[in-house]
Amino acid sequence: MIKLKVKVTKKILKESMMFRCPSLEVTSNCAVALAIREIFPEATVGYVIFRPFHKNKWGLISEHDGEHFITQFDQLRETPEKRLDLPETVVTLDITDEIIDHLSTMIPNYEEVVNAQPHLELVEI
Repeated sequence: MIKLKVKVTKKILKESMMFRCPSLEVTSNCAVALAIREIFPEATVGYVIFRPFHKNKWGLISEHDGEHFITQFDQLRETPEKRLDLPETVVTLDITDEIIDHLSTMIPNYEEVVNAQPHLELVEI
């Protein structure tokens, strides 16, 4: 297993600030989903579940304060400009060996792709 640190930067907050999440839906436009788009192009984040999902429904579990950040982000849906005032945050996701195997078949050089992104970092455990 490896961990993926996802840095939700001001740039990502700006790109996602107009996102509106209808209650209890899974969406692909929130800040966390946008931040991992380069390696998980169809990633979605569930409002209730608080876990970014791969299209095959593998949960990427956040050990950090991802739930709290997503809640704050969603609570500002009526005043999206205030999302820009949210602090940058880092959400750490657990990437299982199964996901790594699948990822390496989809993107053979996924480590290079991740390392090229200023807001993503792979952490070996």
